[in-house]
Amino acid sequence: MLETMAELPHLLAAAIVIVIEWLIPLPFKYSPLRLCALLADAIALKVNKPGTERQRRISGFMSLLTYFVFVAVIVWSLLFVMPYDIWTEAVLLYISISYHSVSKVNKALEEALANKQNTLAKDYLSETASFDTKRLSSLGLTKGALEIEINAWVTTWLMPVVLFIALGGLASLAYRVLDIVTKQWLALNPKYSDFGLPITAIKTSFDWLLSALIAPIFSVFKSSPGWWSLFQRHKNKWPAEQSLIDLVWMSIVAAGCRIEMAGPTMFNDVKVPRLRINEGQKPNHGAIAQLRHWLARFTVFLLILILLFWFIGNFQN
Repeated sequence: MLETMAELPHLLAAAIVIVIEWLIPLPFKYSPLRLCALLADAIALKVNKPGTERQRRISGFMSLLTYFVFVAVIVWSLLFVMPYDIWTEAVLLYISISYHSVSKVNKALEEALANKQNTLAKDYLSETASFDTKRLSSLGLTKGALEIEINAWVTTWLMPVVLFIALGGLASLAYRVLDIVTKQWLALNPKYSDFGLPITAIKTSFDWLLSALIAPIFSVFKSSPGWWSLFQRHKNKWPAEQSLIDLVWMSIVAAGCRIEMAGPTMFNDVKVPRLRINEGQKPNHGAIAQLRHWLARFTVFLLILILLFWFIGNFQN
């Protein structure tokens, strides 16, 4: 196994890209993948129309196929005129991960909350949130930032990196393309209810295996007693419009940071009910820094592990 890994340069390439993205993160609004979000919005504008639940779900699935055909044609056209080597794959990984740009925004949000500047904090959160932020309290802002932080780390860092190591740069890119359309057609948003359910179900099926393997290990890097109990307690009442994977990771964060997570949210002034995880815990904006440091420790751990396997594979006698 080590020999096979040593023959592939993906381990070292992944380590290099991880460090570069940490030091020089690429905000999503400047990423080429922003075009995928615009494409998803354009398709939904034409197809996401009123109808029965079944009609809207079929429409959402067919729109997803259309979206992937468009993206596949664009990507194939670009790769047709350029070599598909490890350097190209490294570039694909770099544009597929964008967690640290989100983390920088949340760090500024945390500082605004510490200075009692809630309006400024709402402006920061609105840069990365898909939900309404104008009516949020300090607790709501903290919970929103934590939810966005853990989701960004899982979907725009962890999954693309693991897929890059296992399957290459195109796999990382394909996952992010899937993640982007899931967020653009967020089924929890009443505007995309039913229409966004097929893509939510598809993405959840992709996320389960990795989350089942890594989430328990991640929880050890900060004491998170009872997170599995929180998940078990809420899973049957968790909205079908939101992935159970989100509940897994938010349960870990709620237990580790000792704070309430989730709860009702707003989209275009429409209130969407949602369970509160770890209900009743006092608000604490310091939890944002706790989670950021927690994620940093685990990221460093994975980086060292990647380099260790690469070193052993290349320099063993």
